[in-house]
Amino acid sequence: MEVRRARCLKDSIAMFAGKGHTVWRQPLKVSFLGEAGMDSGGVTREWFSTLSSAISRGSPELFCPAGPQRNQLYINPLSSTPPHLRKFQFVGLFMAKAILESSARGKELGPITLNLPLCEPLWKLLLGCPLNLMDLQLLDPTEFRSLMSILDMDIDGLIFETFAWNFHHASAAPGQAPPLSSSCAGFSVTNHNKREYVLLKAHKMLVGTIEAQMTAIIDAFHTIIPRELLDKYAFTSLELQLLVCGEQRVDVQDLKRHCKYEDGYNGKEDVIAWFWDVVEGFDDAHRRHLLQFWSGSDGQPAEGFGALDPAFHIVAVERLYDPADTTARLPAAHTCFRQLDLPRYRSAEEVKEKIVTAITLGQGYMALS
Repeated sequence: MEVRRARCLKDSIAMFAGKGHTVWRQPLKVSFLGEAGMDSGGVTREWFSTLSSAISRGSPELFCPAGPQRNQLYINPLSSTPPHLRKFQFVGLFMAKAILESSARGKELGPITLNLPLCEPLWKLLLGCPLNLMDLQLLDPTEFRSLMSILDMDIDGLIFETFAWNFHHASAAPGQAPPLSSSCAGFSVTNHNKREYVLLKAHKMLVGTIEAQMTAIIDAFHTIIPRELLDKYAFTSLELQLLVCGEQRVDVQDLKRHCKYEDGYNGKEDVIAWFWDVVEGFDDAHRRHLLQFWSGSDGQPAEGFGALDPAFHIVAVERLYDPADTTARLPAAHTCFRQLDLPRYRSAEEVKEKIVTAITLGQGYMALS
């Protein structure tokens, strides 16, 4: 499969369109149009990372910011047209393929991880778990506090709000609301029924406006990963998120502890010390960019870096391509082998400058197998 990096989502959807679900179970080989690199596993890993980033950052019609820091994703309630639903089906298949590909690769290639920071309630829905009021706090803390304040106040005698919703959900729909004893259309909120109102409104915010979209994801996902398999291993929502996306924080000490050195480095050189000082000074976003550049995937494995074979390793190369050069070369990466070619830089400042430049360029082009 060949895709354009800048059009990764569009090209990938087109490649799989009309081919049925069985193609998602077949081995995958990927190349980026116009880029060098044989796919020995690293390019495929990079395709998963690049495509998941395109979904999470470049598809506002599908997902919108959510969570306390607005750095997670929830389904856009306005994305219920047939073209949108087909894209959500693709997302479900893609997530399942990442799990399938990880299980087939073994230690020599390591797991696939996606840059898809979905809000926890979506992971619960994917597992078929019911949602509760506390899930709204994870999605929108402001709305959660607003609803909780209703439970604490005396609203009898107030012209508060009138229900005007015709509540409906399929009996097997995920995250279904608590049973209601009567129709909820057209009655005023009182102290007697305010709990019912709060639960219904929370359900509408969490699920009621995204049922079609979530059903598209769930049905597609389970055509590749049967629900019975997830039930067998009794995954929690956090465990499923860790399986698909890896650890969101990058443990630099774990990476440093399991990194190997070859071809002229033994780990005791000044340039190696400067390198780790730079990495430790990065925030998590820059650390993930470094992992992306170095390995083709920006996630830390759930089992830690020690579970990978081959391990991340650093190889010594000369500072200049040619003695006549006046500018030091950039680091280079071989993603299939998790190999970083680190020139023998002369200062900590030079290390930082070159690493930052390399990973910035590498987000768009440079990582090769």
